[in-house]
Amino acid sequence: MAAEALASKADKTLNAWVDAWNREDLDAMFALFMPDAHWVNIVGMHWQGRDAVEKAHRAYFEIMFRGVKQRLLATESLTPLPGGGAVVVTRLAVDAFRQPNGVIKPPSEDRLTLVMIPRGDDLAIIHGANVAIVPEAQQHDPVLKKP
Repeated sequence: MAAEALASKADKTLNAWVDAWNREDLDAMFALFMPDAHWVNIVGMHWQGRDAVEKAHRAYFEIMFRGVKQRLLATESLTPLPGGGAVVVTRLAVDAFRQPNGVIKPPSEDRLTLVMIPRGDDLAIIHGANVAIVPEAQQHDPVLKKP
């Protein structure tokens, strides 16, 4: 598959994810997933199977994500996989929200890695991992740090 076509399909899935999240349409959000999908959330919980991934997201939407918006900031990389899939790393802006412990988490940026595989004419999510971008730690990145 041509790089341009793969990027277009990946963008379509990413935009559908953010759109469904922002509309709080979890049915649409989880229609983007394969049945055997996995998800590692921002605090390291690992959910296996779309049903578990969906159950967890629905629970957290009730607890803390109602009204919390996401915005795609940039796709940082797209690595093609054999068979027409891709590993996509993107940056998201996330609104502030109240965590289950009552603490307000201020607006932040997350780095989302999605493994997408072909499903019909589109790409579906088979694995996702959401990682918080910790600003204080970024200054110590040995790859980006200037000598």
